[in-house]
Amino acid sequence: MPVEPITTLVVDQHERASPVLASLTRYSWLSIRTAVLRSGDYAIRQILGIERKTGEDFARSVVDGRLFRQMGPLRRRYRRPLLLVEALADGSDVLGVPWPALRGALVSVSVAFGVPILRSASPEETAELIATAARQLREPVSIPYVRPGYRPKGWRRRALYILQRLPGVGPWRAAALLAAFGSVEAAAGADAAALARVPGVGPAIATSIREAVGPEQPAELRVARLEYSPYQTARAPRGSRAPGSPPTRCRSPQAAGGAARSRQGAQPALRGHLRRGLPREQVDLSRGQAPRTHERRSGARGPAVLARTRLGVSLS
Repeated sequence: MPVEPITTLVVDQHERASPVLASLTRYSWLSIRTAVLRSGDYAIRQILGIERKTGEDFARSVVDGRLFRQMGPLRRRYRRPLLLVEALADGSDVLGVPWPALRGALVSVSVAFGVPILRSASPEETAELIATAARQLREPVSIPYVRPGYRPKGWRRRALYILQRLPGVGPWRAAALLAAFGSVEAAAGADAAALARVPGVGPAIATSIREAVGPEQPAELRVARLEYSPYQTARAPRGSRAPGSPPTRCRSPQAAGGAARSRQGAQPALRGHLRRGLPREQVDLSRGQAPRTHERRSGARGPAVLARTRLGVSLS
């Protein structure tokens, strides 16, 4: 029989006298140790954090506001926060707190704070729920996880979306970083001094970005990556191109593909105009369309005469 790997469960010292801790000792694959937790009563590293409340404790925490002060840190500290309410009967008042108020607090925790809620009937069931959650988080998930939320389209919108994940960077600073460096890779590889020179960034935000991205890279590597970046859109520096040559910009793969499709689509339109009997010299070859026409009403008092004239030809 295969031996289950050991999972360390940290229990807050205030839960040492709880009957839940005695029930958790039945699971041999759980290594239980007590410590002072900053938030929550049971924790598995920074992955799972569980706040356990009995029915009476839940009612008291609603009255004094302690429940909502605990949910904020629990949500920020753990990737999987959880509120476990034990022995709370539906429709019954607890310690003089009416059931609608208790139900409203449950709704606020799950909707406003985004913390899931589990309910149990006894300490033994609470221990079973904690052990089940620990086992499910330990085993790999077979269903692929799909990240919900906004998914930008186009390389520029994706680049701005990624840059806005950096600390202290919003839409305006993300646009300034992209305009200064030309790509996410170049912005992430820039040193703190170069980041601080970007309008609106400053030394403090530049230091926070460097701490979030990682240690600075050598200057030679940054220059090489900036030179061969496929999504570089900034203009070449002044004096770097030959006199009289037009400014060049690197297109993204999506823009290059769209230009190729537009050139291919002009040929069928050109053939259609030729089939309708229009001379080739009267067809706009750049767009594959016949020249547009307009009408002018001539004569001030006499009968109206419509002069149909092609663009580019004098009407007089």
